[in-house]
Amino acid sequence: MKRAMEDSQNRLLAFLGTVKTLGLYLSNARDVMAPVFREVGVNYFEVSYLQLEGLLADNLEEVLTQQSNESSHYSYILYLTLREFKGLAIHTSESAQEKLRLTQYHLSFKNMVNVWISLATQRYKDGVMKATTQFE
Repeated sequence: MKRAMEDSQNRLLAFLGTVKTLGLYLSNARDVMAPVFREVGVNYFEVSYLQLEGLLADNLEEVLTQQSNESSHYSYILYLTLREFKGLAIHTSESAQEKLRLTQYHLSFKNMVNVWISLATQRYKDGVMKATTQFE
């Protein structure tokens, strides 16, 4: 059981790293490569974004269904990272945006929201308790 939890957490961390790397790659593609390809009539950023966004969408549900509460911190970071990645879609055309598959990515995290709230509440209470003990 512990091995399975470690494997799912490692998979989540690998997926998180992939999303971060792809976001950096796409930012570079938008700023550096797209102007070069635009000269020959190719929207490099849009083509790249659509392809990579589809691959992430294919794997997101599988990665999240294997997560436990112990991985909730990383799943929250993944949520924020996907939000950043999704923000890059503003650099695509309206017709391309209609093809995007991560438009409702936030719904994939709905089961984790209660865990995130519980963790935040507990950390807040711990912080308050620690602060009050310092003044005693």
